[in-house]
Amino acid sequence: MKNRIIILILIMIFPAGNGLQGEPGKKNILILNSYHQGYPWSDRIMKGMESVLATELKDAEIYYKHMDMKRIPGIVQLSGLYTVYRHMDYSIKFDLVLASDNDAIDFLVKYRESLFRNTPVVFCGLNDYHPAIFRGVKYITGVIENIDYKSTLELIKTIDPSVEEVAIISDNTTTGIAHYEAVMHIIKDITGKIKFRSLSMSDYTFDNFLIEVGKLQGKKAILLLSHFKDALGKTYSQKESIDLIVKNAAVPIYVVTDSRMGEGVLGGKVVSGFHQGKTAAEIGLRILRGENINSIPVSMDSPNTYMFDYNQLKRWGIDESRLPAGSIIINKPDSFYAKYSHIVWQALIIFTILILIIILLFIGIVKKRFLEKELRESSRRYFTLAEISPVGIFYTDINGICLYENRRHVEIAGETAGKNLGESWAEFLHPEEKERILAGLGRLFEQNIPFKSEFRFINSGGSSTWVMGQALPEIDEMGWVNRFMGVITDITERKKSEIKLRDTLEIKDSLLKEIHHRVKNNLNIILSLINLQTYDIQDRKALDILKVLTEKIRSIALVHEKIYKSDDFSTINLNEYIHDLSSLVLTSFSDGASIIRLSIDVNNDLRYDINSLVPLGLIITEMLTNSLKYAFPGGREGEIRISMQEERGFILLNFSDNGVGIPGEISLYEADTLGLKLLSTLAQQLGGILELHREKGTSYIIRMIKKV
Repeated sequence: MKNRIIILILIMIFPAGNGLQGEPGKKNILILNSYHQGYPWSDRIMKGMESVLATELKDAEIYYKHMDMKRIPGIVQLSGLYTVYRHMDYSIKFDLVLASDNDAIDFLVKYRESLFRNTPVVFCGLNDYHPAIFRGVKYITGVIENIDYKSTLELIKTIDPSVEEVAIISDNTTTGIAHYEAVMHIIKDITGKIKFRSLSMSDYTFDNFLIEVGKLQGKKAILLLSHFKDALGKTYSQKESIDLIVKNAAVPIYVVTDSRMGEGVLGGKVVSGFHQGKTAAEIGLRILRGENINSIPVSMDSPNTYMFDYNQLKRWGIDESRLPAGSIIINKPDSFYAKYSHIVWQALIIFTILILIIILLFIGIVKKRFLEKELRESSRRYFTLAEISPVGIFYTDINGICLYENRRHVEIAGETAGKNLGESWAEFLHPEEKERILAGLGRLFEQNIPFKSEFRFINSGGSSTWVMGQALPEIDEMGWVNRFMGVITDITERKKSEIKLRDTLEIKDSLLKEIHHRVKNNLNIILSLINLQTYDIQDRKALDILKVLTEKIRSIALVHEKIYKSDDFSTINLNEYIHDLSSLVLTSFSDGASIIRLSIDVNNDLRYDINSLVPLGLIITEMLTNSLKYAFPGGREGEIRISMQEERGFILLNFSDNGVGIPGEISLYEADTLGLKLLSTLAQQLGGILELHREKGTSYIIRMIKKV
């Protein structure tokens, strides 16, 4: 009956639901804890293990078993746990077993091979480790709970030299006995005048135990090891027991595990449950990743540290300077920086940004002032230059209202300084100029075309001033015209000179026309006289000479006629002149000209200097006369070609006929004839050279310097 009750209780502790088959491919891990869930030490170990497993083995299936060895009555033996497992339908194949504290480790040492054959076991929280514990046991390793009792006991006298007695509180649980035996083993090594007293909770009812605790007063201290079971076998949770112990104690309480910190105890060199569990899980992770468990030795390096409660230090008047270096102090009020570090950093960042903004603004202000100073200096220099400028300078808005004018502008406009300011610029224009000038300014505004023109101002006295005005639009950053800037130059004297010169030129032109008209008339009179004389001359040779002379005089008279009729006295259009001259010559030889074809090819835009036109006319007259007289004897048909073209700064005259040609014995430069000598002389006057060719008739070529 007794065994059945035990088995029933254990089945309630180890529910059958945890025995379901794990998912294929996942790692199955069993965590076997000696104590119950909610016990701070065990919970910290679990958190340490989970910190590794949850990060590194997210797909693992984890099973938790709590043996509750601090609360189940002493009649329950480890064999009872084994019986529970034997009666359960447990089909899961575990890849790893993690065990915490002595009871779970003892259970696995005894029953692992029959329950979890060849499954690796990693433990933590093991007290009183000796290699003989695992003699003959395979696939097991871990980290021991190497509690530093000695350092904590020595610490009591160090931080409070007045302590004369230390009460060691424990109970008869497995852990309590292990703690007590370990302390008793090292007490003999503690030096100094200090006494040790054993106070077991299991020797009293809990109420009487608390009375004994209250009797500890004066120069005494408590080392709290285990406090779960009283003399009646009644168990208490760590929370309820430690609260009452702290409430009844009148002396500082020291501990050796971090699970009791924050419950009203002073502190000590404590072992960390979190780091115990974390270290065990890290070893287990190495095994799951393929490392041989038998090559991993048991870790003897227990992660212990000095830890104290700030509130208890203040309660017992212990200065922090007396604590060991590197001590951790919990419940210490955060410094202003620690408490509000995020606000401090935010404020610091904002302050830094503001400082940077201030610096940038300061730099900007300095630059602005520097630029303003430079602008003032530039403006001063500009206005100084503008005021001493020999030309008038002004600018207006887009409506033509004068915004600025320099001294010279005032002088040119014939007004007093400042009178034009605020007035429309167009109001001072001469009525005859206003429409034209405003149209030009309109194009300046609409098309951004620079304005330049001559016009007149009317000053207050009614007199006018001629000016040369130039203006440009001033464009803003948006591309809009916002005002006009311009200059005016007084050109009144120049205009007067131009008018005087124009009048003089008109008089000169009239005189020149009159002179050319009179010369032409005089030449015509000479021609008339020669023609009258021919009626009395019977000599044929003399008549021919007079006829040739007549044609030459006509060519000269034609030049003066062209000049008289032309608006330009400096040059004559060659195309018109040669056509008219050729017609005159052909008319004088009308008896044979009807069967002679004349071809003239002269560029219509070709003009020639009048001073060179007379020699050129004489040359063409002489050539044309010779061809008409000698090239086509006996009434032969033929063709005469006259060509004049511009070529690289020269004028090329090419005269040719397809007549009988000049006899070969006649040389151009040794000829006795007046005609050939005249041609050569006239060509030299024109800066050219005469060439004579006799192939297929006669051809004359003269390359003359262009004179315009």
